[in-house]
Amino acid sequence: MAGTVIRVPINNVKGGGDYTGEIRVGSQGAVANVILDTGSSTLAVIPRVYKIAEDKNVSLTSFAQLVTYGTGGWSGPVLQTTLSMGSGANQASVNTYIAIADEQLPHNLGPADGILGLAFNSLNGAYDLTAYLTSQNVNPPVTYPWLFPVRTSAAALQQVEQFLARLTEIDLTPYFTALETANVTRNIFAFYTLRSTPNMASANPATDPLNNGIFVLGGGLDQADLYTGEPLNVAVLDDLYYNTNPKGRAGWQYGPGRGESASRVAGEEPGFKLDRGQWHQFAGTGAGRLQRCDLRPWEPERKLRHLGERGHLERSRPPI
Repeated sequence: MAGTVIRVPINNVKGGGDYTGEIRVGSQGAVANVILDTGSSTLAVIPRVYKIAEDKNVSLTSFAQLVTYGTGGWSGPVLQTTLSMGSGANQASVNTYIAIADEQLPHNLGPADGILGLAFNSLNGAYDLTAYLTSQNVNPPVTYPWLFPVRTSAAALQQVEQFLARLTEIDLTPYFTALETANVTRNIFAFYTLRSTPNMASANPATDPLNNGIFVLGGGLDQADLYTGEPLNVAVLDDLYYNTNPKGRAGWQYGPGRGESASRVAGEEPGFKLDRGQWHQFAGTGAGRLQRCDLRPWEPERKLRHLGERGHLERSRPPI
């Protein structure tokens, strides 16, 4: 099973500029078109695409999540159910955590049905409400149905954030890590794309080959038909984002709660200043759209044209 490679068609029009792909949720295989985001780890869908009452595989939990991106944020209950990518006999399926983005800011995810984070565990934080639910005589102590009024406003989201801030935060296992742990796919994925921003010059942008690509789950350089030339191997330095060591160039990435541009500091390579004081680049897709990591500081909007020509993004542990 670990040798399974799944190719998922992706498109940068259906998600309003972000690359999206289809997932199937629950026993009913509810289809959701989700943003594929390497800058976060949380999996969430909006309520209208997934009917929980129809899911024979669902388990309710006492967990809740609240996530903010460069584009907004959401909060909601966390469930466990089956989730798959691919189609027919070629699918990658596993039981995993998924949040329902009930308290969502308007247009937060654009026209997409949700978001699938592909980063590491420490970006998939959740809050355990068991003690609070028990004190409120909620039996069983689960967070679905959602406890808070859904008002889809910044003020409402801030109220939920203030409440959850009093609780202990834990890390949940993300979908991609769950696939690896269950030996469904290898610890590797890749993106094949021709553009970042959509090409709107054609009669039907959604079907324009320039706006379509492939997300390869469980495969990378072995997919030789997707790239030409020699790959460029870049070490991943941290179990958080896909952080790399810049070599005289700067990166541009929207991560959760971030929207920084590249900058230069005397004596340092140009790149991003992390909280720990290190300077790195990010390899990122998602809420900031797919963007290359070798941008010059004065060219933050220059996009990746063809990731497949340069190599792949592989999850590897940082050196100790």
